[in-house]
Formats: sequence, structure tokens, C-alpha cells
Amino acid sequence: MQPQTELLFRLRDWIDEKLPETKAALEELSDDGRIYLEIGPGADERRYLRGMVQNTVPVLFMAKRPGGREAECLELLSGLCAMALAMGRPPEGTSYEAAGLEISSAPGKAARYEDGTVLYSCIINFKIIY
Repeated sequence: MQPQTELLFRLRDWIDEKLPETKAALEELSDDGRIYLEIGPGADERRYLRGMVQNTVPVLFMAKRPGGREAECLELLSGLCAMALAMGRPPEGTSYEAAGLEISSAPGKAARYEDGTVLYSCIINFKIIY
């Protein structure tokens, strides 16, 4: 399994463990209350002599709720960011070494649909070495 793919699966499991009332989804964004996550374009930050690479993998987290539950999105994603910062690094993997993380984009409203549904998102950059 490629390191980025394993990271995505580990993050899904981490969310499911830490937020048991809210599951993570790797499929499309839905109205069922889950947090959707996807990997964005990453960048190699450092190459080591032994052929290893430190890579930054941005992960987009999104939550979609009816307009009356807008604060729930913000609370959920803010809590997720706080838990990630407290952890200080990505979940450990077998195909990569966890090196660190940073919040790239704090939780905020990304869209409002005609029916009043809101979409909130945040981006966390996870640093891994493989």
C-alpha cells in the first residue's frame, strides 16, 4: 500500500476511534453526519541521502449539515483540529514514518446551498517520511 493511501485509512480509523458519534467517510460527501476526508496535492519537502522523502500530505476535512445545525460543523472540525494538534503528528503507519502536522486552513464555511445546508471545511498538512 502506498504511504498516502495508508495515511488516509489511518486517519479514517483515528476519527472513528476519537469521535465515535461521528464516523469518517472516504466516499463522496453526504448528508448522513459523517466527516468526509480527501487528500490534496502534496509536495516533497526534503530528500534524504538514503532515498527517503519527507512529504507534506494535505488532507481536506469537510462536514455538511442543515442550516440550523451550522454550529455543529464548526464545533466538530474545530475539535478535530485541536485533537490533531494535541497528537502533534499523523497516526503511525507501516509504510511511512510520522513526522509532524500543521493546520493549513482553520475550520470555516466553504459553501451554503439553496436549501440552507452549509458546508464547513479545514485542511491539515500531515508530514510523513517514506
